[in-house]
Amino acid sequence: MGWILSQLFSFAFLKLAQNQIALIGTIFSFSVFLLLMPSWSRYRWNHANYITSLGLNWLPLNRSIKSLFRGFFYSFVLISFILIPVLSTSWGHWKGELNIGVLLNAIALAIGVGFAEEVIFRGWLLTEMNFLVRPQLGCIFHASIFSVVHARFNIGFWPLIGILIGLFLLGLALALIKKLDIGSLWGCIGLHGGLVGGWFVVSNGLVQFSPDTPGWLFGPGGSELNPIGGFLAIFALLLFLIGQRIAFAIGRAPFKGARNDSSRGAFP
Repeated sequence: MGWILSQLFSFAFLKLAQNQIALIGTIFSFSVFLLLMPSWSRYRWNHANYITSLGLNWLPLNRSIKSLFRGFFYSFVLISFILIPVLSTSWGHWKGELNIGVLLNAIALAIGVGFAEEVIFRGWLLTEMNFLVRPQLGCIFHASIFSVVHARFNIGFWPLIGILIGLFLLGLALALIKKLDIGSLWGCIGLHGGLVGGWFVVSNGLVQFSPDTPGWLFGPGGSELNPIGGFLAIFALLLFLIGQRIAFAIGRAPFKGARNDSSRGAFP
């Protein structure tokens, strides 16, 4: 339906750019998706509240806001993990230019992409995969789909492999954040939106990348760097996953250790 609508717009408004027409179709498709979710949640997942089933419940408010800003902070750390090494070499030059147009575009990307993609991939797809298979496999399947649909297949074999690995790890990291946040999406939205919006600001005014920037290290693209496919981003995401996994194990410990001991009278 979104594709049909976008084609109608291409005939009716010939002066619109192709990316604008595609955006109209995407917005329409996402709107239909949101309209269908209440029925999907009720009949497919047997959950009456689709807001809760998607992980969009704001309550308790303080925890949701904390998760959102924690996600933004994680995105800042991950971007810094790329920028500090590249600015320490001749492959990156700090310009420090920022105008209101770039800033507004970055905010729109952070809100739009961060919200929409997290609702689709971590809200719906991850839940659906867990419904079909056990959670561990569901997490892997959802991260694989997330990786493939975001990859561009016209960039060469090894850059493509790097991007697929980086996106797969990002999908796993976002799924683990949702698990740590007890099903809430706000931490995922903060991280995903912060990465997209933050890198838009970086690459559109703050930093000038050299065309000779090594793709294997910093990501393919040269002067239009895509860091997700580089060794540094992959390494940073692996460290992030290990840290989050440890936090998840610690968070579960009272339920499997101390609480069981307490029930046997080991603790007052």
